[in-house]
Amino acid sequence: MSRLHSITALLFTTVLVGACSDTSSSENLTGYVTAEYVYAAPLSTGRIDHLNVTEGQDITKGDLLFSIESTPQNSVLVDARAQLAQAEAVAANLGVGARPEELAALRADLDNATAQYELADENYQREMELITTGAVSRARGDSLRAARDSAQAQVDAARQAIKVARLPARSNEQKAALAAVESAQARLQSAEWNFEQTRTYASSNARVELILRREGEIAGPSAPALALIPNDLQEVRFFVPEAKLSRISIGDELSVVADGTIAPIIAKVVYIAAEAEFTPPVIYSETLRDKLVFAVDARLPADAKLRPGLPVEVKLP
Repeated sequence: MSRLHSITALLFTTVLVGACSDTSSSENLTGYVTAEYVYAAPLSTGRIDHLNVTEGQDITKGDLLFSIESTPQNSVLVDARAQLAQAEAVAANLGVGARPEELAALRADLDNATAQYELADENYQREMELITTGAVSRARGDSLRAARDSAQAQVDAARQAIKVARLPARSNEQKAALAAVESAQARLQSAEWNFEQTRTYASSNARVELILRREGEIAGPSAPALALIPNDLQEVRFFVPEAKLSRISIGDELSVVADGTIAPIIAKVVYIAAEAEFTPPVIYSETLRDKLVFAVDARLPADAKLRPGLPVEVKLP
C-alpha cells in the first residue's frame, strides 16, 4: 500500500500548492479525486489456489475474485450429502411399509398355513364320523380338533402379518426418521456454507487497484488478497476559501471537470470540514485571511471512473 500512499501524497501536494495560487479570485476551485479502499479477504485462512482478476480490472458485483484451498471443506460437504441421502432413504422406507418381496414371502406363509388348516379340518371331519360310531376314541377326536384349531390360528396370524406389513412404520419411528433428515439437512447447509467461504466474490462494482497476495500465498481475515476501489466510494476533495464557504452546504450538487471528460460530472457534497486550515502554511494575520480554506468532499457518481489523485476543477453553485 506504500505505493498508493506515495502517489496520493504527491498529487495532494501538487494540487494543494496549485490551488493556493488564486482560488479566491476564481469561481472554479482545484481539487483531486480520492477513493476509499476495500480489502478483499477470505473468512478463514488458507492458501490461494486460484486468482481470477488482474490489477486495473473492472469487476461487477458477484464476480469471483479468488479462491483458497478447499479440500477439507469439500470432504465434509461430500459426507454431508451422503448422510442426507441415507436419512431420506430411511424415512421414505418407513413411510411405505414392507417391500413387494417381503409381502410375497408373507403371502406364501399364508398359503402354507391355509393348506395346513384344510388338511387338519379334513382329518377332523373324517374322524368325527368314526367317533359317533364308537370306532375311534373321543380322545382322538379332541386331538384332531386341537390340531385344526391350531392350524386356524396359523392362518389368522399369517393374514395379520400381511396386514401389518402393508402399514407404514409407527408414528414415533417416522418422527425419528424425519428428525434425522432435518439434522442431516442442517449439516449439509453448514458444510455448503463453509465450502462457499473458500471463494471470495465482489460485493459491489469496483476496480482492482492492487493484488496484495497471489496464487500459492496465504490469505486470511487479517491478510487480504486484493485492494479494491468501489465505484460508489470515489470522491472529489477540494478547498473552499472562507469567504465562499457560505455558498455550499451538505447535499449540494457541483460540476466537476477533469482532463479527458467530455461533459461535467455532477458530484454531491457529503462533507465540509468544521475547522479551517492554511494553504500553503503561513502565519495567520488579517491580511492573509483569504488564504484560510475549508476541506470539502463531494461524492462522484458510480459511473465516473476517475483515477485517485487525478486533478479536477470544481465549479461552485
